Amino acid sequence: MSTNPTSDVNDALYATSPGLEGAAINPTADLQADLGLDSMDSINLVAAIRERTGIEIPDHELAHLRTVAQIVAYLRDHGAPS
Repeated sequence: MSTNPTSDVNDALYATSPGLEGAAINPTADLQADLGLDSMDSINLVAAIRERTGIEIPDHELAHLRTVAQIVAYLRDHGAPS
C-alpha cells in the first residue's frame, strides 16, 4: 500500500483512462461528467485502486463516490494512510 491515497487514485485513473494521461486531475472533478468515465472505466478504476491500496470498494459504495476527493476519503476511512 502506498502512503499517498491521492497519488494512488490519480495513478489508477491514468492507468485505466488513457485519455487522461498527462492531464491535471482536479480532486473535485466529477468522474463521469467532468472526466468522462463510463461504467466499464469505473470497474477498471476500482480494480486498479485495489491493486495499489489493497482496499476493496464495493459496487454499492462506488455509486456514491463521484470525485477523486470522495474516493480518497473512502480509502482513508477504510485504512489508507492519512
